[in-house]
Amino acid sequence: MSKVYPNLFIIGAMKSGTTSLHEYLNLHPDIYMSDMKEPGYFVDGVNNIPDNPEAYLDLFVKGEGKKIVGESSTHYTKLPTLKNAPERIKVFCDEVNINPKFIYLMRDPIKRAISHYWHDVRKEGQYLSILDALKRTDRNEYIDFSDYAMQLSPYFEIFGKENVLVLTFEEMISNTENTLRQIFGWLGVDEMIELPKDIGAHNTMPAQFNKVRGRGLLHKMRNHPLWNAISPLVPKTFKKKAISMSVKQVTVDASHDESIRTYLKPIFLEKILPLEQMLGRKFPEWGSLRSD
Repeated sequence: MSKVYPNLFIIGAMKSGTTSLHEYLNLHPDIYMSDMKEPGYFVDGVNNIPDNPEAYLDLFVKGEGKKIVGESSTHYTKLPTLKNAPERIKVFCDEVNINPKFIYLMRDPIKRAISHYWHDVRKEGQYLSILDALKRTDRNEYIDFSDYAMQLSPYFEIFGKENVLVLTFEEMISNTENTLRQIFGWLGVDEMIELPKDIGAHNTMPAQFNKVRGRGLLHKMRNHPLWNAISPLVPKTFKKKAISMSVKQVTVDASHDESIRTYLKPIFLEKILPLEQMLGRKFPEWGSLRSD
């Protein structure tokens, strides 16, 4: 069996519809998107896949014979937290003589930051209030990952603007079929294939979920390898008590959205200027940034 290499990368942004796009592209008979989403192979600090070329290429075996073979990793546009993804992708593609293409989805930056926060509450043990998290003075991923010009710049410089398709989440969900046909044409596959009539969003966040209590110390202890080792010896009643003490159910709270918008709007209005110049377009679909 000949080796199959990826030639398409959906690179982000996080919480901007990349899971949906990944699934949409798999509908095309000439496209194969890896079963695993978010392998994050080209950045350090992401352990979703073993750090060796064979494990990475195993993701694409089922794509043999397809014109477009791809993966989706929002980790590739998480500067400055995760660095050097475009440089590493360039080295990889040059070694196997591939000219890659990239798709970058952007979302109203304020809404993306808010969604990112609730993702962290749900999955990463975020215990700060949303305003406290957004106002942190050290490295602030909620703001950095919504700085789309910063994230796109190295890809434009290394691979050329013509190889990076930049879309917005809002245009994709408002007219999914037309957006997909635009993507298919850009990728050089048949634009006019029949698409399902019930295309819908994937990976939506539930309204209620568990949040760690306090600073999450008990939650971290429950997920420590030592706990996993002794867990079979611990009575079930104690385990249930530990779970109830370490997490609590919360509901996504939109009551602070206006104060969040007031705080973030001037920050992102400044950051959107280089993006507009870079792409030569405005973003009227981003309602959070409109004038009141």
